[in-house]
Amino acid sequence: MSRNGLPPRRFEHSWTGPAGTWAYDRWGEAGRPVVLLHGPTFDRTMWWPVAAELADHATVVAVDLPGHGHSPPRSSYQPSDLVADLANLIHGLNPQRAPIIVGHSISALLACLFAATIKVRATVAVAQSLDIRPITGRLLSCGDLSGPLGQASPDTVPAAYQSLVTPHADDTMLAAYLAWTTNHHPTEAQRVIDGAVRQARTPHLSILGDPPDPGYPLWLRRLAPDARCVVYPQTGLFPHLHQVTRFADDLRALL
Repeated sequence: MSRNGLPPRRFEHSWTGPAGTWAYDRWGEAGRPVVLLHGPTFDRTMWWPVAAELADHATVVAVDLPGHGHSPPRSSYQPSDLVADLANLIHGLNPQRAPIIVGHSISALLACLFAATIKVRATVAVAQSLDIRPITGRLLSCGDLSGPLGQASPDTVPAAYQSLVTPHADDTMLAAYLAWTTNHHPTEAQRVIDGAVRQARTPHLSILGDPPDPGYPLWLRRLAPDARCVVYPQTGLFPHLHQVTRFADDLRALL
């Protein structure tokens, strides 16, 4: 709710660059931008409850990644192209402060790659370890595309939000977004992410729905000394929908 007791107003927009069009929603006109990236097979609606909580404190932008929601598909989904488009989209908003970039699932990797090239206030990875060697190893060995998304069933979230996280099954699209990882040896793909996190030199917050491997928080801090790892127990792939207020509070703390 906004300060006047009414739901915050959501405005639909689109931005078109050389490679195609991005649809996005925007809440608020002032404050630091918080850019929300959904995971592959979902769309920007998964962020609506969180955006409503943040709208009085930030300019909130939730995009549809190309090929999802109202953003049309394109011929290539190379991370460098997506990062360039995102940078231009955000620049068009005329921000006065560096944005916070939030990535869900595999899009957390895109958030980190963005932060390596564009100045940001912080990066947030939701339900995604930045140690991608297990994922890339499984993809290379057996072509399992479901593994990176974990338990994506909408009935694992509160009933009021289930319609926001119904995955749109499209193995071709998912494979296109994961192609850059499968085109590298797992160690090589990991090196790309490690380099991006180190180069960003910015606070990083990992919000997980299940406990990570015991050594993960220390491993993460070796990459980014300011990194924090927070677990919302038993929330799986959607911690931001199981504990909306807590999630919004964690983001506000980064503003």
